Amino acid sequence: MTQLKSFSARNVQNVPNQSGVYEIQSDSGVSQYVGMAKAGNLQDRLMDHINKGDISSDDKFRFRPTSSTREAQQLEQTYIDKLNPKQNKT
Repeated sequence: MTQLKSFSARNVQNVPNQSGVYEIQSDSGVSQYVGMAKAGNLQDRLMDHINKGDISSDDKFRFRPTSSTREAQQLEQTYIDKLNPKQNKT
């Protein structure tokens, strides 16, 4: 994954709009959520979190572009298993 960035519209606009996986972390470094985006949708998925207001101004994000939606789905589960994010618990 990329280096952590502040969760702002400006930073999200620099994300490639392709398939990928992303993590949202609290300001204290706790993994909050891991998500995936289908082809051509990574930037849009991150903007959804801003538009819905389900992040705090101190949250950070990082991402990993993938070459396919299938790869993004596989990586999403790998990162969920590894990072154990609070909002991905069932």
